[in-house]
Amino acid sequence: MTGELARHLPWWTKLGAKLLLARLPLPYHAWRKIGVFRHGAMLDTDYALHVFDYHFRHARSAWTAGRTVLELGPGDSLATAMLARTHGAARTWLVDRAAYATPRLESYRALAERLNASPSSDRPAVPPPASLEAMLEWSGGRYLVDGLASLSVIPDDSVDLSFSHAVLEHVRRHEFDATIQELFRVAAPGGLTSHRIDLRDHLGMNLHNLRFSRQWWESPFVASSGFYTNRLRVTQIIDSFRHAGFEILSTRETRWPALPLPRRKLDPEFAAMPDGELTVQGFDLIARKPEQPARGRAS
Repeated sequence: MTGELARHLPWWTKLGAKLLLARLPLPYHAWRKIGVFRHGAMLDTDYALHVFDYHFRHARSAWTAGRTVLELGPGDSLATAMLARTHGAARTWLVDRAAYATPRLESYRALAERLNASPSSDRPAVPPPASLEAMLEWSGGRYLVDGLASLSVIPDDSVDLSFSHAVLEHVRRHEFDATIQELFRVAAPGGLTSHRIDLRDHLGMNLHNLRFSRQWWESPFVASSGFYTNRLRVTQIIDSFRHAGFEILSTRETRWPALPLPRRKLDPEFAAMPDGELTVQGFDLIARKPEQPARGRAS
């Protein structure tokens, strides 16, 4: 479902095709190669640099060497480990729900060349990666691929900056609050968390995912088909961060000027929501764990 053809297919055609294709016994890397299923665009050097800088800039003013970074949902690339190391991080945690990251080295070598082309006295030279394992070792990176369970490996109060980019909307609804609570637990006192969240459906960039009942949408059949989003709205997500203990520093929303889909086509769970919830296409959220006595910082 790529290129011009995918862009012009009706949303319901994409839904049906992905429901069928996801049943075929092909590994994720095969689907990515032909462009049917992809987890982000971090294999693109420019995009990886943009995403890391976008989230890192919130922490830059208080950043010191030796800090710890957590990326939730790195997808196809572990470039964040390399980028965090060049910004002085001692440890980077990369947490996903499966091993989606490519072992191919082309993108990491291209990123190393890009970073080394702009030398800086306060940034280490990046060795050309001989293997993915060597890149992670140099970066202080650790790749964990068991989703929510992987977060439990990370020590309390140890992460200075956590971030995700178009990832939180894909966390299963029944695991969402627990995921945010884990991000709070691992955050250092005063640590920041930064997220870009896309609330549109991932079929037609509309609200077509709100047409369906929760029972059908949350079934394993749908959740494993490559277009799942948890359908939580902006207030529900912000409330989850607040309930976990985070202090919300800022939010920035992108909205449709009016509802993009008539209410009569929405499932009753969503049809009853106010326009203010349904017209939000996506938003950026920055939050902080309040300062408190640390229980021991571990990397």
